[in-house]
Amino acid sequence: MNRKTFTSLLLSFAILSACAGDGDNDGEKFGTATGAVIGTVVGAKTGSGSGRVLSAGLGAIFGAWLGKIVGQKLDDRDQQQANDKAQETMETADVGQTTTWTNPDTGNSGTYTPTSARTSNGEDCRDFESSVIINGKEEKASGRACRQADGTWKIVE
Repeated sequence: MNRKTFTSLLLSFAILSACAGDGDNDGEKFGTATGAVIGTVVGAKTGSGSGRVLSAGLGAIFGAWLGKIVGQKLDDRDQQQANDKAQETMETADVGQTTTWTNPDTGNSGTYTPTSARTSNGEDCRDFESSVIINGKEEKASGRACRQADGTWKIVE
């Protein structure tokens, strides 16, 4: 998996599941922790032989750093709007239909577009593309989310 794909997956995961917490630095803490976990997994999968441990370690460091940046840039309202729109989009939008969210207080915004629907291991899943504009800079991502038993959608890929 290349760096751009990793960045996209981390950004998607942070956006889709960033409603946790209620403190001042929760977005930053959540992003750092999420990035470290995803980075470790990606690093371990991309390394081989004795380099696998090094790759996992470097992935954790890079992921934590990138997750922290994303968490710092999106305030609580951004995160809530992004998460609400992601959940709504995965549940109700047609394939190819783009939905948007905007926080007028920060100017940050984003989009979600389901690109396909499928069943995986008995779960309803949707591939999607997303973007977020933070301080005028756009980041794009793609991934797959599956509906959980409680009805929420979770990034799985």
